[in-house]
Amino acid sequence: MTEVESTGGRHDRRLHRREWLMIYLPLILGGAAAAALVAAIAVPGLTPSRLGRDPASVWSDAAAVLVAIEVGLLGLILLVALVASSALAFWLYREARPVLKRGQDLTATVNQRVDGAAQSLVDSFIRAHWLDSRVRGVLKFRWRRDV
Repeated sequence: MTEVESTGGRHDRRLHRREWLMIYLPLILGGAAAAALVAAIAVPGLTPSRLGRDPASVWSDAAAVLVAIEVGLLGLILLVALVASSALAFWLYREARPVLKRGQDLTATVNQRVDGAAQSLVDSFIRAHWLDSRVRGVLKFRWRRDV
């Protein structure tokens, strides 16, 4: 079985719980915190009792709310871009895995052949050295007898 295939049972529940705790819960809590922050900025400035008083304060509170909305939307756009890029990276990895496996197999085959050729070359030098040493030994022995 590969990593992606389901194994079933207790393992899937643990994986689902871990996925919930690591991905969705922080996303929900962050969204709720951002909404609470925008509400905390907007509500006190736009109450009916303050709308008739200091216009500069009302306009500054309204501008703060608009800036918070823009920042929130920009954050949402960036979050969508991040999720899309991670999904694209996962898809590319999944699609490239067979190609990478073929390249790894080809590299292993080339490595084995190069090792075999190197070993053959070394063996030929060892045989030549062995033969040379035998011939020298015979010649030395022959020259000693002649003396």
